[in-house]
Amino acid sequence: MKRPKIRAIVCLTFLPFMVQSQPMMVGGIPLAVDFDAAAGTNSNVGQAQRERDIINDRFISVNVGAAYRRELNALHGITARGFFETEQDSEVRGLSRLTAGGQFSLRGQFSPGPIAPSYQVNVTVQDDEYDHTQRDSTVYTAQLIGSKPLTDRITATTGIEYRNRDSSGTVFDLKQQSWFLNGTYALPPGWTIYGTYNFIYGDVWSTAQTKFCNGTVASDIYPLIVASSAIEPDDAFNNAFCGRWVAYRLSAHTNTLKIGVSKDIGNDMTLDFSALGVKVYAKGGNDYNTNIFRVGLSKRF
Repeated sequence: MKRPKIRAIVCLTFLPFMVQSQPMMVGGIPLAVDFDAAAGTNSNVGQAQRERDIINDRFISVNVGAAYRRELNALHGITARGFFETEQDSEVRGLSRLTAGGQFSLRGQFSPGPIAPSYQVNVTVQDDEYDHTQRDSTVYTAQLIGSKPLTDRITATTGIEYRNRDSSGTVFDLKQQSWFLNGTYALPPGWTIYGTYNFIYGDVWSTAQTKFCNGTVASDIYPLIVASSAIEPDDAFNNAFCGRWVAYRLSAHTNTLKIGVSKDIGNDMTLDFSALGVKVYAKGGNDYNTNIFRVGLSKRF
């Protein structure tokens, strides 16, 4: 039975590198409206271990949101934001999704001043709808973040995160905990270089062929299937390719490193280039790599 869809969503999230602009009035309420469009490539969209199962895909995404910000006092404030997002994949169309979500965050500084340390508490809830029901999910994320300007150009940020994905299938029910460290370096005029390391402990999913297009059975994946905590046919890959594909879930340690550069264009637009490397060490020796390259343009109204 398909899981009921969420009709109203409230959440919190961390929005780094956001260009600030004057809010617009909508029904007498000041809202900061933002738009983000991106295109990129994913070297291993199925998070597969074996070379024969690895699919390189291209994607485009669009995100539109509106945020209400309120200052509680000189040092603390809150933000509530609703958003809609779509991501469309070129090769495996079944991985394309529509997302609706909401955000709420509490932020503050421990003392006044431009170099004082700050904190942010975020909770995020979003509803993801795919072409195939098994991947339809509600994703809950909670973060605790601390940030400190080290100089007038360098800022360090660290935090912890808990993420829970509740899907309509079984394999895509995922729970993860992570710690991350981010650094930014501002370069005039309007350039920023940044990097983020993330260590994640928890569930991952992978996709593999159990039967090839010629009918041959892939018997070498049986040890991974035995080690998995859940397994089911992968509808998105079975619809895109011949043979028989299955998705399976394993516990894992994941290391990610993201490096990027952004350029402010005027006072309300940012162009961003980034590269993300993912290395997964999963139960049963299911280790794999993924590289994601992305170029995006953000506009604040």
